[in-house]
Amino acid sequence: MKKIILASLASMLLLNTAQASTMASDMVMKDPANVIVSYNPGALFLNFKDDNFMKGQVIVKNSNGEVISTDMLTMKKSMIQIPRHQSGEINIQFGEHDISYRIPIAIGSGRNG
Repeated sequence: MKKIILASLASMLLLNTAQASTMASDMVMKDPANVIVSYNPGALFLNFKDDNFMKGQVIVKNSNGEVISTDMLTMKKSMIQIPRHQSGEINIQFGEHDISYRIPIAIGSGRNG
């Protein structure tokens, strides 16, 4: 029992560390310099630095080019739901902008034991 609890605490700590470092090192912006992308399992957050943002549709694709989410941008701070276990390279498209973003690979299979 202690082994399972320690393993889950370690994986949560690693996941939080990965989330903090993802924004700093893994984001490659092709076009807009006024948007910050952050990730939580199951959600992407797009935060625009100024009022110069585009309202409209946003499309998120995985590394195979498959659409994993579509949503509408309506505010400077928008949340886009994506599959909870998504990892690897994703592509975020809105308007003429195109952002590549790498989600860290999750540690563990989710099975206990």
